[in-house]
Amino acid sequence: MPEATAHFYEFGDFRLDAAKRLLQRHDGTTVPLPSKAIDTLHFLVEHHDVVLDKERLMEAVWPDSIVEENNLSQSISTLRRALGETPDSHRFIVTVPGRGYRFVAEVRTADEVEALPTEPVHPSQPQVAREDPAPAPPTRSGGYPIAPIAIALAVLLLATGGFFWWRTSTRQSAAQLPVSTAANRVPDKSIAVLPFENLSGDPENAFFTAGVQDEILSDLAKIAALKVISRTSANLYKSGSPRNAREIGQQLGVAHLLEGSVQRSGNRIRINAQLVDARTDAHVWAHSYDRDLADIFATQSEIAQTIADQLQARISPAEKAFIEESPTANVAAFDSYTRGAALINNARMNRTEKEDLLQGIVLLENATSNDPKFFLAYCKLAEAHDRLYRAGLDHTPERLAAADSAVRSAVRLRPDSGESHFARALHLYSQGLHDAAREEVALMRRTLPNDVRCFALVANIDKEEGHWTDFVENLRRSLEVDPRNTELLYQITWGYESLRDYQQEAATLERS
Repeated sequence: MPEATAHFYEFGDFRLDAAKRLLQRHDGTTVPLPSKAIDTLHFLVEHHDVVLDKERLMEAVWPDSIVEENNLSQSISTLRRALGETPDSHRFIVTVPGRGYRFVAEVRTADEVEALPTEPVHPSQPQVAREDPAPAPPTRSGGYPIAPIAIALAVLLLATGGFFWWRTSTRQSAAQLPVSTAANRVPDKSIAVLPFENLSGDPENAFFTAGVQDEILSDLAKIAALKVISRTSANLYKSGSPRNAREIGQQLGVAHLLEGSVQRSGNRIRINAQLVDARTDAHVWAHSYDRDLADIFATQSEIAQTIADQLQARISPAEKAFIEESPTANVAAFDSYTRGAALINNARMNRTEKEDLLQGIVLLENATSNDPKFFLAYCKLAEAHDRLYRAGLDHTPERLAAADSAVRSAVRLRPDSGESHFARALHLYSQGLHDAAREEVALMRRTLPNDVRCFALVANIDKEEGHWTDFVENLRRSLEVDPRNTELLYQITWGYESLRDYQQEAATLERS
């Protein structure tokens, strides 16, 4: 962190001593914070009333390290709890959709003011694990009552103490924590489709390879008798990196893994696929498919059905029909779709989010131009338009109309598809029509039983309506098929915070 331009910063009922890297209340009691949380707060306060991009914040707080957004999210979450904020009320730190964060409280610099007395800390007791005595009687300072903040901080410290007790009592690393609480709970009919390896000479075929993997995963996810891990968690295990089947199986809570490779050359394609028992590291099945490129979609469906047979998972006639539906007969359209979908799936809340979404839309429009009946492309188009509208990146009637047009096209082509129902649910949610969105999600689940979006979308609605018990439960169900998604874990901590279940909150933070 750079040298502080002011010695003290005062805001609300708090004072930050930049030199000592210490946050205190006005009564002199110390608010224990991790080192990086203090650094984050210092940078936010020093640049108050300015929107700080996430990249700028991460570069300032972790100048010599390569970190993910989750590190920053965790620091922000810690600060909000320490400052007594709630998920629905932010007096200090505000999230700016698509950008980053802004410190909105009035900040006063006090270079010449004498430091407040520091609350004594017993040398044998780590400050962060303290359990403070009951808060002082409520007073007023700077026009704000401090009682709610003092109470929230006292509860935070109790939760922190519980967190460290839990941490020392479990000793299981977050990376190795399986979805199930016991290894023998892993169902036999469970699988993760790991990223396929691109064996083509052209690196551009990586998008096509990812599309093949994603279609096989999507086909398997339509089978209710299977537990199928979502794309977000499965894609953490990149191709070309060493893989330990048993560790991956434990981390994802599955009994089987599907690995493979794709080689595309001219009008020919070769797909190698192998099924591995993650419990024993034994190869259960393997096969190579040498086909015309035009047969790629039928081949993907064939692989999915073969895997289901190997796992002895019953496929209903309706599921079989959905699996055998080809997304498109046009390879050029599929190429544009895989590129556009990758941009939209990977777009993050940063300075390039809007540009990534708009570029993805152009590619998806190319896909629908090549194949006006490309159903999945319309679904993804609707998602991108709605996201631009909902996130405030383009909150205009024109953007909402573009989303509505894409939804109507998808529903017209396949009205009974789970993807159609999800497109409609997301579109309704973007307009604040919660009850109608819930109804569409319920219909979606009939054909997409393993889709994490079913529970995640309803959880968002629960959060906005203040139904915290349902919010947590839906996110926990999301984690069953998306166990390595740390964003879900952070969201759950908000739910436990609102429910005052601090032991579960601490356990979830440790897992994340």
